[in-house]
Amino acid sequence: MKKTITKIGITPDDGQLTELISWLNQNNNQPLYHLTKLAAHYPAADNYRTVASGIMVVVISKELEEYVIYFKPEQPQFITWAGNPEKQAVMGGNGLMHISPRNSFQQWSQTILSTSLAWSPEEINSALRLQEEITYAINQKAGAIRLLNEQLQRAYDELDTFSYTVSHDLKNPIAAIKAYAQLVARSQGFTDRDRMLLGRINQRADQMHLMIVSILDYSRIGRSAFKYHNIDARALIEDIVRDQSLIYESQNVKITLGSMPELKGDPMMMLQIFSNLISNAVKYSKHGHAPHVHIEGTVNDADICYAIKDNGLGIAPHNLKNVFGLFSRMDNVKDIEGSGVGLAIVKRVVEKHNGRIWVESELNKGSVFFVSFNK
Repeated sequence: MKKTITKIGITPDDGQLTELISWLNQNNNQPLYHLTKLAAHYPAADNYRTVASGIMVVVISKELEEYVIYFKPEQPQFITWAGNPEKQAVMGGNGLMHISPRNSFQQWSQTILSTSLAWSPEEINSALRLQEEITYAINQKAGAIRLLNEQLQRAYDELDTFSYTVSHDLKNPIAAIKAYAQLVARSQGFTDRDRMLLGRINQRADQMHLMIVSILDYSRIGRSAFKYHNIDARALIEDIVRDQSLIYESQNVKITLGSMPELKGDPMMMLQIFSNLISNAVKYSKHGHAPHVHIEGTVNDADICYAIKDNGLGIAPHNLKNVFGLFSRMDNVKDIEGSGVGLAIVKRVVEKHNGRIWVESELNKGSVFFVSFNK
């Protein structure tokens, strides 16, 4: 997580502050820490001693590296001694070393650098009061968040109960409607149009069943726990492609693969991501001329990005903003089977992996879906 640094007044720069905070985290165990000679303990501070020779640190959370830090600039101190405190002995005529009385009482000046004025009791007490106020505010907020979490957990539990109840209560009548329609269709005396209507009843029952299952899958994703595993992306994707080739055997869809860098994540959820994206690419490209789907992954410094490209129906510009919405179906795919939940599920699964997904598309020319995962 990127740390935020907020500065008021004259301070060291962000890079210097980041290094200083790292040093504090390793070397300080006190809740309130103050010095007037920072460079004597942390030599790197000598580079900005005119700004921060003195330091007072209020620790909010060492684990999260959260601090309030005050700085005092260098205050050169000029000290005049009655004599040089490091008096030099001289050789006498008798061959013995002794201190010269004449040199002993000569005035001697010394300049002390990399030192700030002392922190006054009032400044220290003010810092302690600020620490108490911040801690109190954090505890108040933490208590409110804990109550919200408890309410959210109860809501999740109720949603689970509701989801399974609805699933059970809707699946049974839908299965009955389908069974009755199939039985009636076997009877004699029906015209072709009657059978066509009964067939439509069957199709709509199947569609309703698919929607119920999809909604249940969508509701479970947010609460699913998983551990990261190394995933052989090529083996995973080649297996999906084999399934697609069997399903659309007669459609002559060409599927090509480029580089397939390894991924980290939940294997079942990764299967869900790529199954949805690849099956969509095949499904929406098979209606065009010379349908072609290409899948390739690239690696850069920050992430691993996969692109699933097709030359199919494409998406109209006004539909792009809704493409990952629940029950969102594009205007040009109404006659193609689907629940409108698949891409919403994919988006939630990708975000659960701290990744992101987006699409580039042109109507009647095809789409490219990009899925990016942090390295």
